[in-house]
Amino acid sequence: MPLRAWVYLVRNAGKTIPLIAVIVLATMLVTSIVALINSIPFSIRTTYAYTQEFIAIGPRGDPSMGPHILNKIRSKAPVPIERLIICRGVATVVHSIVGKWPFTVIALE
Repeated sequence: MPLRAWVYLVRNAGKTIPLIAVIVLATMLVTSIVALINSIPFSIRTTYAYTQEFIAIGPRGDPSMGPHILNKIRSKAPVPIERLIICRGVATVVHSIVGKWPFTVIALE
């Protein structure tokens, strides 16, 4: 009985309680880091889920290129396109808990 771990832990509580606390905190830290890293793909899928339904193509600042791009998409699309909608888009930055996120706002007439 004198060599059991529980006997040592009970007799030396002043040494073992801080050690157990450090082990628990280290385990919680590693678990939280792993959980945070595992959530990255989910947040990316959530942020860009709209691309399953549609995708926006823009002329990068030159609105006169719109009709040219539209004709090119209609003639050279590798997959069938259901419909094309002409809209206005603007980029903005949203300040969140985790930092700045760039977002695109697309508006129809």
